[in-house]
Amino acid sequence: MKLIYDTHLAFRKTVTYQLHKYGLKPGNQRILFYISNHPGCLQRDIADNCDVDPSTLSTVLSNMESKGYIERRRLENNKRANAIYITEEGQRLSDKATEFLLATSDIALKGFSDKEAEELNSYLHRIIDNLKNASKDAQ
Repeated sequence: MKLIYDTHLAFRKTVTYQLHKYGLKPGNQRILFYISNHPGCLQRDIADNCDVDPSTLSTVLSNMESKGYIERRRLENNKRANAIYITEEGQRLSDKATEFLLATSDIALKGFSDKEAEELNSYLHRIIDNLKNASKDAQ
């Protein structure tokens, strides 16, 4: 299992270096991707789907808003909740982050056949599912 952790760290280090140039911290790209794919989402939806503590997320969203990556709009039927939308600048950054992730994936899978890459993805999905199920059982 150490190899999986080492792989994660190497991938994250490569991506983090690139994203840092654009003012994104580790993990923020996942939040930005979620907002991009779920316009008008609520903060609790982001927290649940990105595995981020709500109080941490509040700070992350405030930073993203101050940089112009997202905007919050009050819901008409609930004056305490905000719908969250990605801005043009945020979408540009999200697109750039996607490019970095795809390029890094290409580097990581260099020399793998299509079949080997598919098998690896299958194994990783199984590991993720196993760990998620173990977490649910522990609660």
